[in-house]
Amino acid sequence: MGERPLKIYSHFFPFAPGSSLGFAPIPVHNMHKIPSVDTEKHPNVSIYEIDDEFVKEADKIISTSNNSVPEFWRKRYEADNAKNWDTFYKHNQANFFKDRHYIVEEFGLRAHAGQADSIHVVDLGCGVGNAILPLLQEFPNATARGFDCAASAIDILKDKLIADGMQERCKVSTGDLTDKNFPYQEMQNTGDLALLFFVQSAIDPAHYENIQEIAWQVLKPGGSLLFRDYGLYDMAQLRFETSASRQGNRISDNFYVRGDGTRAKFFTEIELKSIWEKDGRFRTDHIVTHAKKIVNRKTGVEMKRVWIQAKWIKN
Repeated sequence: MGERPLKIYSHFFPFAPGSSLGFAPIPVHNMHKIPSVDTEKHPNVSIYEIDDEFVKEADKIISTSNNSVPEFWRKRYEADNAKNWDTFYKHNQANFFKDRHYIVEEFGLRAHAGQADSIHVVDLGCGVGNAILPLLQEFPNATARGFDCAASAIDILKDKLIADGMQERCKVSTGDLTDKNFPYQEMQNTGDLALLFFVQSAIDPAHYENIQEIAWQVLKPGGSLLFRDYGLYDMAQLRFETSASRQGNRISDNFYVRGDGTRAKFFTEIELKSIWEKDGRFRTDHIVTHAKKIVNRKTGVEMKRVWIQAKWIKN
């Protein structure tokens, strides 16, 4: 199946043209791909439309659910955020998330092979390296710096880097994006790329200004922030609303806690643009919503996933 447009409604912000990776300009039509699926490689995946009927049903589920988390537990989950992610990685090791090989194609990095090969990447929440490792493998002369709030994830990633012979090209350490004293000075103006993949959603919105500050500080002028995270009405959000425990799991609007204490926020394009364009520090290169239906090959169960992908350029 070839590319086809994804219908975006008023809940989402339309595509925005802009510049490229931060290197030489490229034509707008090469800037990003409209969401599409390689049906030969993924026959169980297809694009679906977030139409008015879907939005109406999703809003009904969210608005009628009595699902609020008591204040005591909201504070507890915030205080234990790093601890809960550390426990998550101790339990799951490197086996939970797949490597994000789509980054190279989705963000057009291969078109810049000569320039991208020597880039320096800063991963703002590297986990066990699911984003850093594919980039280092694709571009043999690239270097990277990563940090994560979970010490167990950093330990796993260090072992993976040694096993792959990449320990000299990539330095990683613990670091918490919610810490206003985060020592970004050692990385100031070093990054050609900064990565934020399913990281912002795990953090309380009260800290988003601090995340933006760190990202702006570590990127070079003209550097690019590559982003992907959960979108409003994703299957996981609707499951939160329909399978709440006795004490609930909605911390605030579109922000939830899982059974293991880790959290997830679901965004709209408009919301993300307002966060990242604040104060004119970043400009939007592109932002697009991916709505994909995945059918379990064994059970036939349909899973409707929503992600938002974006690139912001440091001014």
